Amino acid sequence: MVLDKPRWSHDGRSLFFIGRRAPSYLHLYRIGFDPAAGRFVGTPAQLSDYSRPDLEISPEVATAELSVTATQVFLTMRSTTGSIWMLDNVDK
Repeated sequence: MVLDKPRWSHDGRSLFFIGRRAPSYLHLYRIGFDPAAGRFVGTPAQLSDYSRPDLEISPEVATAELSVTATQVFLTMRSTTGSIWMLDNVDK
């Protein structure tokens, strides 16, 4: 798994990060942390399910950001659209 942008939760009991299990889209993950023991608890849980290019976490990880507040997580998202254009009479 590729991971980046680790951010601690407000209470220090969770670590949020952006990750990808190749060849998937990027997703938001969370893993618990026990401050008294100083170690992670459990396995990372996938919190998002972005599986379409029309709305995804920006794959340009170097410029993407992840911010965590006490009640929200903010992600840099990207919306991709496309069009097919057909030209008539190009042979004239």
